[in-house]
Amino acid sequence: MKSHHRGVVWSIVVVCLIFGIVGCKRRQQNSPTENESAVSQFTFGVAPFTVATSNEDLLAGTMPSQIFPVDPKLLPQLDDAMQTRMAATKKHTISELTMVKCLAATPAPTTRLKQALRDYYAHVGQCASVDYVIVPQILSARERVGSPIGASVPAYIALNMYVVDVNTGDLVKYVHFEEEQQALADDILKAGAFFERGGKWLTASELASFGIQKGLKELGL
Repeated sequence: MKSHHRGVVWSIVVVCLIFGIVGCKRRQQNSPTENESAVSQFTFGVAPFTVATSNEDLLAGTMPSQIFPVDPKLLPQLDDAMQTRMAATKKHTISELTMVKCLAATPAPTTRLKQALRDYYAHVGQCASVDYVIVPQILSARERVGSPIGASVPAYIALNMYVVDVNTGDLVKYVHFEEEQQALADDILKAGAFFERGGKWLTASELASFGIQKGLKELGL
């Protein structure tokens, strides 16, 4: 009987240990990764969109092969899309007004060297007391000619998004988004994206909004 009793007790101990280990593993799986925890501690500032007309205007990269003039009316729409998409990331972002004030208060770069542009945005970030500045640029844009159900000329967008380290002035990462919307019959491989975007012909600002969303994901935000 004593042997049987000890066997039962040992079985209970083993079961408890197993469930304890499983519980620990579950807690570990549910905990945030080190990278996610680190990113959540940073503060971001988002600069307004600017129009790049030549390679000298870019913080990195080159201009696209298709160049269309950017309608100035498109810029506030892009800024709104950026603020909305950035808010959805749940990252700590300072107000747009603070960034605008610091942009105005920071002396413009005296040269058009790429590092000078990066340093300029780093100084803006220091003024705004942020860790990183996101710098979006629109390179080329063509508006849709038509309606959501049919377009004789589809929308086209080319934009860059950069992340500048405020402490060093270094370019941490940048992404390039360039797309001309295609009809579903012309590019069946993009059927998922077509229906995700509402299954319609997009305006330039709508196409750019999806580009901003994709760019933020590629930047790790």
